[in-house]
Amino acid sequence: MNTHVFEIFPTTPYILLESAVPACGKTTAIQVLQSICNCPKVVTSPTQAVLFRMIEKYKPTLFIDEGERLGGHGESVDSMREVLNAGYKKGGLVSRCADGSRNHDLLEFEVYCPKVVASIGGLTGALMDRHINIHMEPTDKKLEHSWEPLISRDSAPLLKELRAFKHQYTAKLDEEFRVMPRDSYWVKGEDKQPIFRGREFELFMPLLSVMRLIGSNMEALFISVALKSSQTKKNIAVESSPDLSRAKELFMVVSDELIFPASLGERLQTSELIEPLVRLEED
Repeated sequence: MNTHVFEIFPTTPYILLESAVPACGKTTAIQVLQSICNCPKVVTSPTQAVLFRMIEKYKPTLFIDEGERLGGHGESVDSMREVLNAGYKKGGLVSRCADGSRNHDLLEFEVYCPKVVASIGGLTGALMDRHINIHMEPTDKKLEHSWEPLISRDSAPLLKELRAFKHQYTAKLDEEFRVMPRDSYWVKGEDKQPIFRGREFELFMPLLSVMRLIGSNMEALFISVALKSSQTKKNIAVESSPDLSRAKELFMVVSDELIFPASLGERLQTSELIEPLVRLEED
């Protein structure tokens, strides 16, 4: 739904379809999403000239397959990383010198658009921050093979409704967005305690605007899903960082009641931390 109205908002989230192993349904998921998204375009290793011009001309929903390649090097990979880093915000630009220009004329390309990345293994750092992570796993169930023409046929009514939604509700959605806060999100009618701030607010704000327009039940459901997604990303960040992982391990040790009986109270003195930390280092 967001791909049909994303130009209303100053940011757009990306979707990451990730799995630890192949054959988890990422390709099928991409086929389904392509059938209902606005102007889908699939890329694997395009030249930077093609990639930049494609986005600027079509404002597509960009599907990037084999996202694990984003951790590598090369002109195509570097270009895609640059597009992902800059393209989640309206006005995001990438710059290049014009081909064959003796004066080194500078060209700027707008790269703001929704994007979906399919990857074996997740992303890290700034790229992960821009994505809503959907973890996929293999199944033991016997499923019928999804033939792409059938997916397009079956999804056609939904695509028609999504296009109608865009034409019918763009003005209302724009009005709803204009009265929203610009740095945090809370639920109408409740104490104004922010649910999302910073990058998470940027990520979920467009989708929450749509859900709020649909109704409070849908808004509450999406908030629940978004909070779980945020926690998953935090856990991934901890596990992928040696320093944070070590800090988590230390915390688990020093908070263990077998080491620190409840009688010690809620606060510990520095001297009370030394012995378990020494034991951990020895282990």
